[in-house]
Parts: sequence; C-alpha cells; structure tokens
Amino acid sequence: MSLQPTNDRPVITLEVEVTAETSHDLDVLIAEEGWERDDGLRIILGAGLGAIRSQRFEQARLSGVGAHPGQNFDNENRRFQVRLLKVEQSLAVLRFKLFEAQQANTSWELSTGAIRNENLGLRGTLER
Repeated sequence: MSLQPTNDRPVITLEVEVTAETSHDLDVLIAEEGWERDDGLRIILGAGLGAIRSQRFEQARLSGVGAHPGQNFDNENRRFQVRLLKVEQSLAVLRFKLFEAQQANTSWELSTGAIRNENLGLRGTLER
C-alpha cells in the first residue's frame, strides 16, 4: 500500500468543524512546533490515527478481545514496529526530496531572473 498520494490515488479534501477552543489549541501547537498550518494539521491527523491504532492494539492485547486462537501479539507488535520504521524512512526520503526541490526551485528562479535581465539588455541593445 502506497503511503504517498499518486495519480491513481488523488488527494482528498476534508472539512471538519471544530470549536474555537480546539482550533486555538491546534494553532498553538502548530506554532510551537514551527509547522506550516496545513502540514501541521496533516501531522496531527496522522499522529492521531497512529495513536488510535496503537491504543486499539494495546486494548486487544490486554483483554484478548478480537484475538484469534494462536494469535501472537508479539508478532503484531513487530509488524507495527516495521510499519513505523518504513514510515519514518519514507518521511526522511520525502524531506530530502523536498529540500532538493526547494534548492532546484531557487536555482531555477535565479536562472530565470538572469535570463530575463539578459533579454532586457539585448532588447535595449537592439533598440539602440
């Protein structure tokens, strides 16, 4: 299963109504972490999903509810650890790719500016 959106798995817009207090709490946390607002909301949503899945797993492990005969919670725990490791690896790769894209964009902007300046200079020379 792909963790990133792809052409066949488009990004979906979610709209959620929250109280002003919750919105304020979100904004404070996002500011404290130095995140962009949209990124912060995505991070919080992802962390919430992870927390709920972890809590469900722990509740099932402690109570045996939902356990199938012979189910080994240690194996499930390892599966979650492997999944977390893959997500962390993917995040590290995406952060580096983002850095590279930002650097390329900066270089492109500088190059585009230089071409525009040269174009204006050549037009000035042509007009003279």
